[in-house]
Formats: sequence, structure tokens, C-alpha cells
Amino acid sequence: FIAPVNNWGWSWATFAPGSTLNDMLNPGAPAKAWKPAQPIIGRKLRGQLGETISRQVAFDFEFEQLPQASNRVTIDPTYKDQLGNYRPIVSWDIPDYTRAAMPVALKIWNAMRAKIGIPDQDNGTFYDKSSNTYVEVDGQGFTFAGAGHLVGTHCMGTTKNNSVVNARQQTWDHENLYLAGCGNMPTLGTSNPTLTISALACLAAKNILDDLR
Repeated sequence: FIAPVNNWGWSWATFAPGSTLNDMLNPGAPAKAWKPAQPIIGRKLRGQLGETISRQVAFDFEFEQLPQASNRVTIDPTYKDQLGNYRPIVSWDIPDYTRAAMPVALKIWNAMRAKIGIPDQDNGTFYDKSSNTYVEVDGQGFTFAGAGHLVGTHCMGTTKNNSVVNARQQTWDHENLYLAGCGNMPTLGTSNPTLTISALACLAAKNILDDLR
């Protein structure tokens, strides 16, 4: 995994500044340094928001996820929309390999927090048990979120049994059909997929032109 330090606040982690505003309008447990004892409004609220948000730093962990056949998108005649089109059936879970990294990441964060001297009152880390992404690993609870980089579904591989397209970005079922983009990626590491998408698109374009000649 990688551990980026973000200086644009807690927007990705807690949807700040909205969550920060809510903390000040509806302060409650647990008590934190940025929460007032009582709800605040008006000029005091604006001032406190400016003081708090400008000091928010996010330290997060981004994990790799290995490809696995159980993570897939399929169709079923039972599930169609009002126009008769198939609805996608998404099956997805986090493998043990990725889950095992979560306690390690938390241990690193706690060690860094102690070294830097960040007290509990200033630590915004929390894991909501009511979240549908809440998991427990080795007795410790965590919540996770996707990075917003959607890859896979029509992934490439070595045979039609393990993929949709071959290395040329050509579908196994139709010789004159090519698919391009991040859907061809069988998995995703910790870096953004942009350059890989560009490379796959260029490869598909070259192969299409070669076929037309």
C-alpha cells in the first residue's frame, strides 16, 4: 500500500467541509478539538470553520487489490430494466490479502501520530459500524472506500475463459470488435490508471488500423 498525505482537508475522508459544518452545528460525542461545546452560528461559525478547515490534513492508506474471479460483473435474465435491457449484477469483495494490510496500516499511523505528537483530541480517525463498508480484521474494525478509479469488467487475458479481450484489445467473440479503456485492466495497483488507459487505447487504435490495411 501507499500512504499519501493530502493538504486539501478531509474532503475525501469525511466529505468536509460539510461534515465539519455539521460538527459545529450539531456537536456531540466523541468530543474533539474542533468541535465546540455548544452549537455555534453566524460570524463565530464562519470564523471557526476557517480556523478548522485550513488546518485539516488527511493521511490515508491506499491498498492494492489482487484480481479474483469472484469480483465480476454479470447479467441474468431475471434482472432487466423497464426497456428490457439487462441490469448489471456486480459481485465484489475485498480479499484476505488486502484486509491483512489494514491493521498494519493502522499500526503505522498510530506510530506516526505518537511521533508527531497528535493527541486523541485532534485525531479525526473513526470507523462507523453502521457503514456498509465496515469490516473487522483481527478484532479491529475498519471502513474502506473506493478511490473512484473504475477498472475491469471487460478485462484482457490469455483465453476467452478468463477474459473478454486479448492482448490486442480485441474481443474473443468478434474479430472486428475492439474494446478500449480502463475496462480492459484486470486489476489496479496504487497508482492512478490514466497512463495505462492511454497506452491501452493507443494499442487498440494501432491494431484497428493494422486490421484495416
